[in-house]
Amino acid sequence: VRASAQSLLDALRSDLAKSTSVALVRACGRLREDLAKARSAGDANWWRRCEALLLAMGASRKLLTKSGGGGFDSAAFVEQLLIPTLQEADYPFLQGRALWCAGRFALYTPPQHLPGLLAATAAALSDQRPVSVRVCAARAVMCYCDHLKAVGQESLLKPHLAQMFHGLSSLAFTQGHEVKCLCMESLCFALPIDPRITAGFEGQLGPLALAMLLKFYSDPVLVDLCLDVFTQLAGNPACRDALRERLLPPMCSILQTYVRQKEEPTADAASDSSAGAAKPDVGPLTAIAIDVLKVLIRGCGDGGCPAELVSSALPLVCQVARCSDDSAVLQNTGECLRALVSVASDLVRQYRDPHSQATGLDLLVACLLKLLDNQAPEAASSEVGMLVCVIFSRLSGDLAPGGQLDLILRACLSKLLATETLTVAQSVILVFSQLCLHHPDHFVSFLSVTPDSRGRPALEQLLKCWLSRQHLFFGAYQLRVTVMALTALLDYCIKTDNPALQTVMLDGDPVDTGQRSTRRAGKQEFKQIPAVLMLASSRCADDGVNDDFCEGLDDEDDDPDVAADPVNRVDLRQHLADFLTRLAQQPFYASFAQHHNPMEKKALRTCLGIQLD
Repeated sequence: VRASAQSLLDALRSDLAKSTSVALVRACGRLREDLAKARSAGDANWWRRCEALLLAMGASRKLLTKSGGGGFDSAAFVEQLLIPTLQEADYPFLQGRALWCAGRFALYTPPQHLPGLLAATAAALSDQRPVSVRVCAARAVMCYCDHLKAVGQESLLKPHLAQMFHGLSSLAFTQGHEVKCLCMESLCFALPIDPRITAGFEGQLGPLALAMLLKFYSDPVLVDLCLDVFTQLAGNPACRDALRERLLPPMCSILQTYVRQKEEPTADAASDSSAGAAKPDVGPLTAIAIDVLKVLIRGCGDGGCPAELVSSALPLVCQVARCSDDSAVLQNTGECLRALVSVASDLVRQYRDPHSQATGLDLLVACLLKLLDNQAPEAASSEVGMLVCVIFSRLSGDLAPGGQLDLILRACLSKLLATETLTVAQSVILVFSQLCLHHPDHFVSFLSVTPDSRGRPALEQLLKCWLSRQHLFFGAYQLRVTVMALTALLDYCIKTDNPALQTVMLDGDPVDTGQRSTRRAGKQEFKQIPAVLMLASSRCADDGVNDDFCEGLDDEDDDPDVAADPVNRVDLRQHLADFLTRLAQQPFYASFAQHHNPMEKKALRTCLGIQLD
């Protein structure tokens, strides 16, 4: 019944917002009067009705605090109902609900009451309080941290942070799965409030997260929360070294055991048998251990990555990639190596394996080839494009054309021509997009001399794969890079009149032959358009100037490598508008214009004022 009532209230808030807010305010006033009468009459269930009222009001906070809000007086609600209810120690469930509700209304609480409410919340996390009160207090901590930080009042939380950290970690150690997840999530909200106080609790929070990670490695929700805690601690300069010393040895041990189990399974089995006890399979922990290493590397940031971390992680992660066929392990390997190259490219360049004498770049290229191998799991290369792009950006001086650079490009080309998965195709095309954007001459020359599966220059096949999928691509950064690369290639074609591009023909719009039987037989015919003209008639000349296409391109990306790329700061709509306007002024544009379809003509006319008819 309770769940059904909450669902009904959710539906009312969604469909009848204005009338629901008015009704809630009236019901609140009426119920407060009824509660006083019921309590004075000795009704033992008065507190249950009060708890239900607080639940309904807290869940409807956004609706009630909107402009209008049905005449809701948040200050009176806090002072006359919430604060008195917090004193009801004989009714712990009611008291806990009041703590949670107070956190929900943190932004609408009179300032003079906030310090007292925060102190009550921190005290409610004590081991001596009932579990129901402590759980609600943990939820309230999350609300206070989120809301007060949003308005720049996080200083109010600092006097209570130590008590909150102690209470949340104690609660997480002793309670079940849902409460553990709640506590770890609340910690993620509280850790950034004061780095100095947080650093003092690394010795308590680091072991907590590590113990949970190792025990509940099969729980993806809890694993992600533990990684979030590590991310906050690793990004704190005052405790990142202590965290690295705590996490690096067990993570490296897991990876070393994984490599040994993969490379010498028979020897391991024999030694386990002679020892009388089988060693646990670390396979499920391997991908997580690589993720933890990535967190430690990214946490170094501008402070510089220690040589010890690079010399431990780089060869070990590459060894794992060499002997693994697990898609999660391989994908995390690529992301970890990307973090290494991004944060510590100089140390990667200087690294030399003491046994094989392989350089850091040699190890990276070998790992890349494994990720791009057509025999590897398809998901392993879904993010490999960003790894290659970061290597091109940070280690471009070490990649000579004709050597390792062409080796990587051939592997990318082979993967692109073999895959049917959109995410993999987009990831690999991102590599060629960056090459085209910054070195269009090498892009064209490489693809002109490299054969495809039919023995013909691969340029035609790559452009077909690219342009046939461009309208399916997703992600603000990926769209920006691929579209800008197409305009760069078109500009290069026009300026150089490169003969390799003049002979490439691509499929345009379908030809309506009027023969229904032909279409039923699947023999659809297409107009053959020169590649140069196809680039001008592609999505970059159509959707690129439309609002629908550009919607979401300004979304912030939390990937540090994306944020650092100057391309990510380009106004794509303005870039395309300027480019197409210049293109339309060229005398040869008439030959381009005849290949525009009606939708493209309309977009150019309405968005740029280019008249083609």
